[in-house]
Amino acid sequence: MIIQATLTKEPFIRLALWRHFSRKPFYFYAAIATIFTAYVIIYGSWTLLLLLAWLPLLVYVIMGGIDAWRISRDPQNPVFLTTTYEFSSTGVKLKTAQGESSLKWRELKGWKIFTDCYVLLLNNGSVLAIPKVDIPIAKIDKFELLLNEQVG
Repeated sequence: MIIQATLTKEPFIRLALWRHFSRKPFYFYAAIATIFTAYVIIYGSWTLLLLLAWLPLLVYVIMGGIDAWRISRDPQNPVFLTTTYEFSSTGVKLKTAQGESSLKWRELKGWKIFTDCYVLLLNNGSVLAIPKVDIPIAKIDKFELLLNEQVG
């Protein structure tokens, strides 16, 4: 099965933010902020302690938004090139104007639909995002069946 797709800026930003907030540092900073907030509520007003607890989380959140926005503005970013995906029984071949690559099915750990894209999750933490609008309606069931059979 061959699919030609182009990722646009809006879903890219959503995916970048989703990945940013799915990383362990976010949960670490959020846990620290929660623990210190509970401590201040229970034991009294320590405003400086509260500020020190929330500042790293706030910086992490802001930097993630700025980074996603900055990367989405780069017209040379290869993620925005039209990509041809060739799905077969052995894996996925990707081709763009800049080059080509291939992945074996064992390199993928799953898939999901997020922000109107089929998001293929790779074992190394990367993702491939294929906008749903770029898949012909007649191929959607066959595509989802292939993904379910190969990566679950």
